[in-house]
Amino acid sequence: EGEVEGDVKGEGQGDEQDGENGETDGEVRRRVRDEVRDETDMEVQGEVLPLSVRLPLQLAGLILVHIVHCLAIVPLLLAALRLLYSHGLIALCLALPLLLALDAVAIVSVGISAKWTLIGRYKSGAHRIWSAYFLRWWLARRLMLPMQLVLRVTQGSPLSCALWRLLGAQIG
Repeated sequence: EGEVEGDVKGEGQGDEQDGENGETDGEVRRRVRDEVRDETDMEVQGEVLPLSVRLPLQLAGLILVHIVHCLAIVPLLLAALRLLYSHGLIALCLALPLLLALDAVAIVSVGISAKWTLIGRYKSGAHRIWSAYFLRWWLARRLMLPMQLVLRVTQGSPLSCALWRLLGAQIG
């Protein structure tokens, strides 16, 4: 009841002409599906690193990530405490926006440097998990995590476009 005949079995779909090149909807769907299938049938690149190599590399990466994350917040806290003890709470409140801006610049600098040093420009392709490329990608992503807050805060502003361009995005 209430079903249109042809919709139940998929009949009747794909018979409408596309105004641009005369292909039916079904032909367009098949062409797009074949194009997607061609893109997903890429050869997987990179060899899996042996466990004895990738484990120390990942452990060193985790240590580096934690050090960088601490370096993102520790200087801000030290500067705030020094300002608080030497000049008082009012001076800290007045200087806090400047301290946060300087911290954001440091965080963004580390994230952009990590991306370009470890990855460079991203290339499309399929890469094996635990390959050298995967470990570089993983480390770059972890080092760029603190930068995501800055990207969210600047979203919709001209500064956001500049940051994305520094990361390699082609905007506009």
